[in-house]
Order: sequence, then C-alpha cells, then structure tokens
Amino acid sequence: MNTKYIKLFEPGKIGNLIVKNRIVQSPMHSKNCEGFEMRYSHWYTEYFRERAKGGVGLIITGHVKAEKTIDPYPINSTFPCIDSDLAIRDFNEVTETVHLYGAKIALQLSAGTGRLADIPQASRWPAAPSTQPLFFHKNLVCRELTRGEINGLVQAYGYAAGRAKRAGFDALYIHAHSYLIDQFLSTCWNQREDEYGGSLDNRMRFFCECLQSARNSLGNDFPIIVGIGLEHGFEGGRKLEETIEIAKRMQNLGVNAFHLREGCYDVNPPTMPTSYMEDAISVPNAAKVRANIGIPVIVDGALGSPDLAEKCLVEKKVDFVGLARPLLVDPEWPKKVREGRTEEIRPCIRCMECLHRVSMGKFIGCSVNGRVGREREAPVAHATSPRKVLVIGGGPGGMEVARIAARRGHRVTLIEKNQRLGGNLLEACAPKFKKQLLLFRQWLERDVRSTETEIILGKEVDNTFVNKMNPDVVIVGTGTHPCTPDVPGALGKNVIQAVDYLREQPDVGAKVVIVGGGMVGCETAVCLADKAESITIIEMLPEILMTMTVYTKYTLMELMDKANVKWETGLKLLEINGKGVTALGPNGDKRFFPADTVILSTGFSPNDQLYKSLEKEGYEVYAVGDCQGTGKIFNAISVGYSIAKEL
Repeated sequence: MNTKYIKLFEPGKIGNLIVKNRIVQSPMHSKNCEGFEMRYSHWYTEYFRERAKGGVGLIITGHVKAEKTIDPYPINSTFPCIDSDLAIRDFNEVTETVHLYGAKIALQLSAGTGRLADIPQASRWPAAPSTQPLFFHKNLVCRELTRGEINGLVQAYGYAAGRAKRAGFDALYIHAHSYLIDQFLSTCWNQREDEYGGSLDNRMRFFCECLQSARNSLGNDFPIIVGIGLEHGFEGGRKLEETIEIAKRMQNLGVNAFHLREGCYDVNPPTMPTSYMEDAISVPNAAKVRANIGIPVIVDGALGSPDLAEKCLVEKKVDFVGLARPLLVDPEWPKKVREGRTEEIRPCIRCMECLHRVSMGKFIGCSVNGRVGREREAPVAHATSPRKVLVIGGGPGGMEVARIAARRGHRVTLIEKNQRLGGNLLEACAPKFKKQLLLFRQWLERDVRSTETEIILGKEVDNTFVNKMNPDVVIVGTGTHPCTPDVPGALGKNVIQAVDYLREQPDVGAKVVIVGGGMVGCETAVCLADKAESITIIEMLPEILMTMTVYTKYTLMELMDKANVKWETGLKLLEINGKGVTALGPNGDKRFFPADTVILSTGFSPNDQLYKSLEKEGYEVYAVGDCQGTGKIFNAISVGYSIAKEL
C-alpha cells in the first residue's frame, strides 16, 4: 500500500459497523430503475459492482422512497421505492454484490418529497409541513400535511427501514437534506402551529418519530447515518448554529454518524460544486459541527484530490471523505490511490452533465467517462481481428478513440495538425478556474501516450495521405472553425477571436467588448478581469448563457459579477471599427459601445469537409467530436467510446 495516504485507508467505525477505509461513495441518483414499481434493476447492480470492486469502503445509495401513496412524488425522477416486501429481492441483489468486494452499503431513505414535488397530481395534491409555494411551480401552493398523513408517513418509514435491513443493507441513511424531514426541521418551510411546528423540539418531532419507527424495526444497534445540510445558503434559511444544535440532539437520540454538505436545492451549486467553485467548500463548517459532537462525520464537496482528502483526515476536520462524481468518473479511484497510481485517476471536470441528464429524464452519464450509465454492457474487450486505424485530429474525441482502440489491440495512428494534442480543450482549459478540465486534458494525453498508438504532430491530412496509408478504418475528428460575423470591420486589427485570445493571451486595450454571451464569451470575460479596465458583453439572444445548464450558469455569473463584467442582451451586431462596436437594439435603436479591443465569440462551424470526401470515396469512416456538429465534451467522449468499443 502507498504509505502517503495512511489515513484514507485506515479502517473506520460507524456505530458497530467497521468500514475498511475512509472513502465513502456519496449518494447520487442514476435513474437506473425499471417498471411501474420503480425497483432496482440489473443496471443498478452493475453500477454499484464497479464502484465496490474499485475499492470504496462504504456506498450510500441514491434517494429511495419509503412509500408512494401519501406522497407519490417526484413523479418523473424514477426514485426507487421500498414500500413492499417484493422489493427486497432486487435490493438484496445489490447488497450481496457490493459485499463480494468487502464494501459496506447504506440505504438512503426519504420520508417524503414535500415542497419539491415535480408534477402536481389533482388526485393527490403535493403536501408539505405548511402551505407554501412549490419549488418547481412557484405559482402553485402545496397543502399542509394532516396529522393522520404524518402518522402514515412515520409508520411507512419504519416498515421501509425494516425491509432495508432484511435486504442486507449495513446501515440506514436518513435523508434530512432539502426533502420532507428537512422541511419539518426548518422555520423557513415549517410554519405549523401544532406540535410539529414552532420550537426546535416541535420541529424535530417528525424526525424523532421517523427515527423511533426505524429503530423499532432495526433494533438499537443497527447503524444510522443522517444526511443534513450545514447551512441552507439563502436569507431566512437555517444557519450553522442551529445545525450544530440539531446535530447534538440527534446524537443524543442515538444517531451514529452525519453526512454533511453545504446548501440545499434552493441554492444547489454548494451541494454539488461546479468547475467555477473552490475545493473542499463544505469542510470548514463541517469541522465546526464535528468539534461539537462525538460521532463521525462524512463530508464531501470537491474532495476528489487524494492529497486534499488525506489532509482533511489528518487535520481531523472530517472522519470519512465523501466522493460522488469522482467515483462516477473513475470507480477505481480508491484502488489507484492505494497502489500509488494517482496520475492514472480520471478527473471529474465538475461540468454537472451527470446531474443535468438525470434532471432531463435521461439515464445518468458522464462527460469524461463513456461507460457511466452503461455498466450493464460488457466491458471493452480485446479485438478478435486487429485493424489498421487512422485517427485524424487529436481533440478529446480523437484521443478517446485512439486510446481505447489501441488497448483493444488495433494498430492505431493518431495525427494532429498542431504541435500539441488537445484540440479545443487547449483553449477551454486556459482559464485558471478551469483547472479540473486541464487535469482531464493532461490525463487524456498521458493515457493515449501510454498505449502503442503512433502519434504524429504538426501534420495536415488530406485524401492523398489517407490513400497512401490505406487504413482499414478512419476516424475524423477535425473540429470546428470559429465563426466570423458578416459585418463591416469584423476582420479589423482591433478584433480577435475568443479562442485565439484564450490560446495566446495577447495584450488588450483598456476597454474590451465581447460579441457573444455564450460560455466561451463569458469565460473569456472573466479571464480579462485584471487586464482591462472595462469589459462589456453584447448578446443577440434575450439572455446570456442560454444553452448552459442551470447548475453551472449562475456560478459562472457570480464570477462575472466579481470581475465587474457588464452585459447587455437583445443586441444585433451591425459594425465594428477602430473606436468600438455598433449594435441594433430590440427597439430598433442603434447603440454604440466604445472599445479598444473587440473579441468575437459568435459560435463555431464544423470542419467536416475531409469526413465527407472520405465517405464519398468509400472508406469506413466515422466522425467524432465537433466536426459532426458543435457539441459538448460529453458528445465527443461518448461517441468516441462507442466507436472504439465496436471497432
């Protein structure tokens, strides 16, 4: 074992449960359920198998409902439910599989959804501790739960906990973060005037009754973990001082450990930090809670660096390190750390694509690991008939195909016209705040270079070259060209493309105008914060960042605010000259924006000519990455993985 990470691989205890190391898979929902009853499927079993096999100590499942009669929500999130003995078989398949690899597993059990109900049903209108607007439908109001309904939820919680124990789970995780239990605990959501509202004793009553109901089924020695937010993060939400008091009381009630994280669904990013946020954001407040209690705390929130995780343990700020997306991206994270192969860890880029896909009703996926969500499929196998593979373009899609195809035994040549591998990743990871993306680019290049792939740099490929090489199959990943608006002055000396600025970082004038308020334009604006006196973005659409996921959009906008970036929308570019930019406003009025430097970020067009010509010549040819249409890293890696797997 690598002696650098002693604490990470020291056994830990939660109640009487011994966990082989201090690495915990934090709860994540993957939508891998089947049927009307929402049972765990074979997909879930294989998903958990890969993480357990990778060496994690404890797995906490995603959200599982205790019942769906009183509170049938959410309708569209396909949360599994353990409301019947018929569910035990499917859950047991998961626990037995996880145990094969020495890992333990806890069931994250929710007492209800409350104000987070997604699609209100007239037959069973959403109910919460108090009458209040629904989170997803501010114009609709949920009703107040009756005492009879509360009693029914409490009873169902105990029955569900008992089924979890019979299914082979090693611990129960009480879900008290944002959902119904948290809503009862919090004055911002609980304005009841009976025994379930008002004082902290009353607001904790629903939790206490659920806990006792679970204990009646589990016994007093069965380990119980509570997941709770440190601070809600909005005006009127719970503050750390009250969380500490709640934690003390819960410990006195027999809770064995806490899972602590910042935020709530109302201010989501702190719960799942984006690429624009700092590491270890939950650790400072979690350490304060830990100092006031005497039971272990599990903490997550951008702790994917092994050095950082070990440091938090050594400094006694946490007892267990929670990893969600890092284990999604690389299930072998624990194994690689233990064996001293940290450079082989595939890094999470915190793009939030995993959460975005689930929220859009899709199976979970990952921008940098094409296998995520497809664990049910057979692993990548060695090719029975090795082929001569030519990969044109060393961007993320091209490198993904090359590294997998080479490991399968194909004879791979990767050709890149520039002197460096990376494609558009080179510009994308230029901003200092994109360090996770830089780590991924470096990992991808290291991995492809570790294979027997022949890599040729600085070579432009045409049909003649391909014909001479005579490959069995061609992969074209020739990327995109930045678009230049067809307006006077667009090619002026004071004009530069955003991708060129990010790559070369040239000097700019005191006043900068950026044309285009998508992700590239906005990130470029933040990069200019200490290089220009004023930065203004003009955008044709009604909003900036319209195609960006909500989970990342607002954290980028916070960086823009800190950098004093200004933006205006609904403006159509008319002309650029040496003094600035003229645009047409939404009311037909002309607007002039003074600028010493104008930066263009008006989109990209696919560079697909080579692909089309090779296809006409009859080659077995595949397009990967942006040359098949501008997309995300997810598209490049997912398509690259699929192509290489099937060659």
